[in-house]
Amino acid sequence: MVASEEIQFFAATDVGRKREHNEDNFLVDSELRLFVVADGMGGHAAGEVASAMAVRTMHQVVNEQRDELTEALEDSSGASTVLEILKRGVQTASRKVFAAAQRDTSKRGMGTTMSVLLLASQHGYIAHVGDSRVYLLRKLSMQQLTDDHTVANELLRLGMITEADLDRVPKKNSITRAVGVYEHVEVDTLTVDVLPGDQFVLASDGLTGYLDETDTSLFDFTGEQDGEKAVSELIAFANDCGGKDNVTAVLVRVGGEVENQRAMRIAMTHIAMQNTSLFTKLSERERLHVLQIATCTHFAAGEVVVRKGDIGNDMFVTVDGKLRASIDGTELRIFQPGDHFGEMALLGEQPRAATVTAVDASDVLVIRRDRFFELIRGDAHLAVKLLWQFLAVLSQRLAQTSHDLRDARADGPGPGTTAPPTTDDPFSAPGREALETIRYAALQSEIDKPVSPTVESSAGAAPSSAPTGGAAPPIGKRRAEASSSRRSASRKTVPANERRAALAKSSETVPIRKNRERRTRETGKRTGAVEQDDLKATRRRVSNEELPDELDELRANYKKRLEESRSKRKDS
Repeated sequence: MVASEEIQFFAATDVGRKREHNEDNFLVDSELRLFVVADGMGGHAAGEVASAMAVRTMHQVVNEQRDELTEALEDSSGASTVLEILKRGVQTASRKVFAAAQRDTSKRGMGTTMSVLLLASQHGYIAHVGDSRVYLLRKLSMQQLTDDHTVANELLRLGMITEADLDRVPKKNSITRAVGVYEHVEVDTLTVDVLPGDQFVLASDGLTGYLDETDTSLFDFTGEQDGEKAVSELIAFANDCGGKDNVTAVLVRVGGEVENQRAMRIAMTHIAMQNTSLFTKLSERERLHVLQIATCTHFAAGEVVVRKGDIGNDMFVTVDGKLRASIDGTELRIFQPGDHFGEMALLGEQPRAATVTAVDASDVLVIRRDRFFELIRGDAHLAVKLLWQFLAVLSQRLAQTSHDLRDARADGPGPGTTAPPTTDDPFSAPGREALETIRYAALQSEIDKPVSPTVESSAGAAPSSAPTGGAAPPIGKRRAEASSSRRSASRKTVPANERRAALAKSSETVPIRKNRERRTRETGKRTGAVEQDDLKATRRRVSNEELPDELDELRANYKKRLEESRSKRKDS
């Protein structure tokens, strides 16, 4: 856990230039490393009551869960427990504020925004409701870590308006989520990596309303060595801009020794996420939400990441190093930083199509399917964007596979020729060329096949002149050759006795089935043993060439019945 002496914090609040009461409240606890900003709303000082009640309740819940919190922070997989404790604190505050409003009719409808930051170990944990904000300032970059729950921002996220349309949106700053307005509230949570030198700013909209998301003007104040002076200047800045609302700012600075290796890995992770096709359309905050469900895993050179045939539940994104995909020792592709594979495992359990091995020492982001579904269930807007990107990637792969298949059909190898599998996509069918070879060989055998063994020997047909090796002709040409060969064979003149002998040898299954059905109708249901005996007897008759005479008898009976039927119709 981050030592208290490694964290510095400075806080201030002001009523502003337009309001009579200050309805903002904040909390700082250096021992728990807990920081909260709340901006209340409601008439008759109800907002002040709501914000004060919310920060006290959050502090009480976290303090009561101290043991559970400490145990979770010692566990590398305890981030979800920490976020759940913060979410529990917000929900408890919402119930208490709502209950207080129900008891006092003058405070009905009161509520408050709430932004919470808990620093522990090498991570920061955030819970958020409303339009107060949490910023992260790292070196020369400033990033807003929370989303505003306002009418304007929701319309922007849904793509219903653009930035240019904001001025025409009525009540654009109205809150869509607040603590205490209802008994329960939806809470946003987030986990971020923390490095020495990072600064966090928690502020109410009395300050953030004068900042643009892409604005770096916070650096003009946070660069001040004196933290107290930096906060005072932030308050003065808001008032100088108009002071339309209460202003609250909390500045948190993280000290300690700089960890260059970890800082480099975090930077490379963000770059890899930006370059991954599945996540390029996401905003920076949305990519942070994906990152919080991912685990960065190190693989030594030669270590297997996934093995062909294993059932997979994870998707992988290469952060650093190189990975090789192969099938039975044949290299398919080299994965560079930003490349991803195994994404189909997020949609359902599937066996791995190839073995992936680390060429060099590599860092890989691993995203589990259960956590992925937990993420998209909690954010419908993010789910739509992610699933749309899934469709785009799958569409690209399908188009590439279709293109490769067309090329294989047009220029594929002939029988007996072995071609290496394609390296365009390790998970498209690597045996496409082998499949085309088999398909061509089957077609070739169909072309060369005589009408019957007896007919071929008597007619003395010449062997087919179709190629038996090298490149296969186009599929359309093959089909035309096969059809022409069958038509030529059907025109051969064969004596009747030879045709009858050919029929007995090449089509013996048809009369055998008819005989068995006829005997079954005559004698009723037979046991399996009797049917086997009859079948053997029939086969003996066929071997003794008795079947052609029986066929003549069947034809004679059929002609006799046909003539009787015709005579009856004439008489009628």
